[in-house]
Amino acid sequence: MIGYILSAGSGSRIAPYNEVRPKALLPILNRPLVSYLVDAFEATPCTELRLAAHMGPGDLRGVVPQSVTVTDVGETAGTAESLAAIYDPGASALVVPGDIIVTGTPTGAGARFDPPRFLVPGDEIVVAAEGIGELRNGVADE
Repeated sequence: MIGYILSAGSGSRIAPYNEVRPKALLPILNRPLVSYLVDAFEATPCTELRLAAHMGPGDLRGVVPQSVTVTDVGETAGTAESLAAIYDPGASALVVPGDIIVTGTPTGAGARFDPPRFLVPGDEIVVAAEGIGELRNGVADE
């Protein structure tokens, strides 16, 4: 089985953070986001891992293990085109998005509190999905 990480988007919705590095290299608890995805594949039956990149493929090669194939898919039209650029139709596959999977602000957060309440260094954000697990991110001052 081949694992595929799709990490080719420019990250335009997270500007200005994407101006310094690709979104897959943004630090989460002092590690690049993509490193968590690569680590997660260790618990799968995948015998090969491929990563589709557009922004900073050379930088990504310096972060992921050498066994991971990083392909610059160029400016693609979207997720399907990124996958098509690295996909092997003769093998079974496990495909994951290579960026943040939870976005938005839930009702009752931040400015919606009375009085408003915002994240501060030391806070921890926990997102849980039944049957999948938890994603924990600490808040730090840069």
